[in-house]
Amino acid sequence: MRNVVDILTTPGYVSLIEGPPGIGKTYLALKACSLRDKCTYISYADPESSLREKMKFVAPDYKGKLNVVSAMSGSVETVYSEILNALSEGQLVVVDTLDAMFFGLKDESAVRPFLQLLYGSVKGKSSSMILIAEGLSPAAEHIKFVSDAIISLSFENVLGQNVRALRILKDRDHPVEWPLRYITVIDQFRILDPSFMLSKPVIGKLSKITTPQSADVQSVEYLGNRVLIEMDMVVEDVRSSLLKKMLMADYLRMGYKVNYLIGPNESRDIFFKDLTELTDKIEKLNIISYSAKDSGYKAENIKFPASVEERNAVNFINLLAEEDFAIKDPIEYEIFVREEVKKDLELNRITYIMGHTGQEAMKIQLKYANIVRKITVTDGFLFWRSIRPLGFVYYVDINPENGSVEFMRVG
Repeated sequence: MRNVVDILTTPGYVSLIEGPPGIGKTYLALKACSLRDKCTYISYADPESSLREKMKFVAPDYKGKLNVVSAMSGSVETVYSEILNALSEGQLVVVDTLDAMFFGLKDESAVRPFLQLLYGSVKGKSSSMILIAEGLSPAAEHIKFVSDAIISLSFENVLGQNVRALRILKDRDHPVEWPLRYITVIDQFRILDPSFMLSKPVIGKLSKITTPQSADVQSVEYLGNRVLIEMDMVVEDVRSSLLKKMLMADYLRMGYKVNYLIGPNESRDIFFKDLTELTDKIEKLNIISYSAKDSGYKAENIKFPASVEERNAVNFINLLAEEDFAIKDPIEYEIFVREEVKKDLELNRITYIMGHTGQEAMKIQLKYANIVRKITVTDGFLFWRSIRPLGFVYYVDINPENGSVEFMRVG
């Protein structure tokens, strides 16, 4: 799987970055520049001071030379000369934008000298070129035919919010295996790569977990202590189970008593072993199970062990453990849920309920949750958003081997 920035900096490549205004094309081009010792940036819009500030944002530690050529008032011939000189030195050259360069162009055949320049000055050399286009000039369509790579940026709806999506439409010398990426320019510039969990990963000690401010302990206690995490059906069990275990390990590490109502599809031994891998603070973990059938599907007959009734504890519930109850007798199940809500308040405990969209138990739990979060997976990317109260979309980067979970705001 080729890195996007590696594609843009491939020697001998002419790359086209296309997309609407404000999508992040300049940031992406500057990120490519940051990997080269010297880069010439032909700018028809951003002043030099703005580009240098953006470079600091994209690559704070960049030590190379960024040569900014303001082309607002320069002739096309002058710009060509700057491009030729830079390419002859093996530099990466960025033209921002083609739309401005060929503004007012009536005869599309006038683009041909520029195409000849590309072929003669880039091919077979160590230099490379990035062309930026917003699709306003017909020149962009001509450039597509000679471009070795085409990167398209657009806004895409994820959990009800527009986020920046990146698609690799072309990489001439390499197959495009996974065309979709996402980028974020919130707090930092970052290109997000997909992650596929098709089997159980290696788990290391929990080293770092960063969550949105609305998800920290103090915020949860303030907003209400019953948290429902609704997962789309596309969320793999491997990934959801891993996230749940890492959240539980974090609470154990902070010294909380953690009760877990295990699901019918889980092994108690494997679950305990995985938590032991994540944290040494395992003595306060209490894994429990129950059967509503054994209680005749009556709320008043369901009794949990006394250890569950401890104050200031944190409960995690696999909602599959309660699905049979919700299907067989939804009225009694709702009575049971209301009683558990009362206990949460009386015992000042936080309860996390994790289940999938469409579950009968989920429909009832939604009525009583103070906080509702939604999780989805699209093409290998795990996204999280608080729905009640409404918040921003975050990309969740889970690295089990390094024991880290990072929630990164995207937009």
